Amino acid sequence: MTIRIDSNEEITSVIDRLRAAKTKKIYLVIPQNSYLLGSLVNLRLLKKEAQRREQKIIIITQDRIGRSLASRSGFAVKQILGEKAVVTHDIKPTFVKEIKTKEISPKENINKREKIQQAAKEKTAKNATDWKTPFKIKPNYQGGFYQGPYVPIKVLNKKPRFFLQRKKNKDFFLENLNIRKKKSQRKIQFILPSLDRKIFFGFVFTASVIILTIAFVLLPKAEIIVYPKFEPLRSEETITISAKEKEINFSAKILPGLFLEDEQSIEETFRTEGKKEVGVPAKGKAILYNKTGEEQTIKNNTRLATEDGLIFKTQSKITIPSQGSKEVEIIADFVGEKGNISPQRLNLVALPKATQLIIFAETKSNLSGGSSKKISIVSEDDVRKAKENLAKKIFGKQKDELSRVLPKTHLWLPQSTKQIIIDYKVDPKEESEAENFKISVKSKISGIAFNLNDAKKLFSRILQSKTSENKEILFSKEIMGVDDFKEIKYNDESQETKATVILEGAAFIKFDEEKTKENLSGRTVKEAEEYLLGMEGVKGVNIKLSPFWVQKVPGISKKIYFTFDTRGKQ
Repeated sequence: MTIRIDSNEEITSVIDRLRAAKTKKIYLVIPQNSYLLGSLVNLRLLKKEAQRREQKIIIITQDRIGRSLASRSGFAVKQILGEKAVVTHDIKPTFVKEIKTKEISPKENINKREKIQQAAKEKTAKNATDWKTPFKIKPNYQGGFYQGPYVPIKVLNKKPRFFLQRKKNKDFFLENLNIRKKKSQRKIQFILPSLDRKIFFGFVFTASVIILTIAFVLLPKAEIIVYPKFEPLRSEETITISAKEKEINFSAKILPGLFLEDEQSIEETFRTEGKKEVGVPAKGKAILYNKTGEEQTIKNNTRLATEDGLIFKTQSKITIPSQGSKEVEIIADFVGEKGNISPQRLNLVALPKATQLIIFAETKSNLSGGSSKKISIVSEDDVRKAKENLAKKIFGKQKDELSRVLPKTHLWLPQSTKQIIIDYKVDPKEESEAENFKISVKSKISGIAFNLNDAKKLFSRILQSKTSENKEILFSKEIMGVDDFKEIKYNDESQETKATVILEGAAFIKFDEEKTKENLSGRTVKEAEEYLLGMEGVKGVNIKLSPFWVQKVPGISKKIYFTFDTRGKQ
């Protein structure tokens, strides 16, 4: 079977094609400069796969280097199809002719070495035209000598000295006289001519002058720490944060606000705590008596009461004749065993007490059938508590969500947030018998945040109005927090928040730095301190000059650095 391989085909593709082949003998036709023949690793992987599958592979290629690598990997190779395959590592070398060697005695060996050394010296001396120029005789690659490139080192008024390098093993020296090392083992030596001393020292002197000039001009610097005098400031202000405003209103003290809103739902299961008594009311018969001179009509559901206040109702409408009586069915107005009363007198609740003496009822036998039990129900109180619990829980989640999406440059006052319970559902409904019930609450909150940079501008303007314009304001707190605001009132309809804030800070005079730098240039530390302490608003000063040799303030203003230490403002 013959398989033709593309020049850029990968080894994995070739192995897949071998696995698909059904024959054991395969000819691989590979073009020159193919990727497969360019790597010995690829060929070894191919050989390993062929051995595993017990396939015989013959590589046919015009690539001479590829044939060599394939042979080293153990493949049979051909240059053209039809040629007899050859495996290079199996061919015995027959082209090497037998070389006859002649034994040389140690004495002859030494004489031959001395003759070679003498010839090298004579050749070197002959080529040297100027005895003032010394040369080196460099050893060849295996202990012999050759006259390499000559480079003048130093002019000397004497004959050249020759440095000979010998091998310790004389026999090895003679045997390897004409053998050269491989290119990768050769060492090339370069001898650079030395610079003239005058030029060298001139260059060093010039470079030193330049470096010292740069050092004395650019390195000196002065670090001046100024401790200013502070004027304490304090003001209590009421501000408005409005989501409808776009810019700061300094006169009305209104900050533009960012309206925040979030809507979420939550559902949980609660255990019922409400109880209800249910059962069957007692039933029986009673006789109604009429002791008057006229017949009396008794309506249905007429209430009859015992001496203990237990209420029973008639179950039908009856008419009692004058000075007569009539039997009627009655039922207890409540459930439970309390209705199972014994025979006794019953009064008509709707009649006056005097009339109850002549119109009344009696039970001649015990009433029976009354029974009751207590069950758990979803009471109104259960729903109210669960609703409050979920509203509080979801309110915390909604505040966390607003804080998460709020930009870092803004501050949100949680006290100005309003929560509205949009909807809630209870399952099962109220007064239903159940051990547990589910309630879902849908909540909506809204509030207003403001930009801290806007607040700082407004508060700076407020404190600036409390002092002179040539002073700079410094707050006691760089970053304001929620605790700095009090009496917060939020109106969700107008989307406004009113709050009271206490502003605390200090004012100090910050002088013109550029002008001061010009006046300090060239002064000593003592003179500079006296000058600065004489300025208005300066309480203290600390001056540090560097490097160590600098004794005066640098003349370059960019090398003078001012720092105002405001840590002592409190």
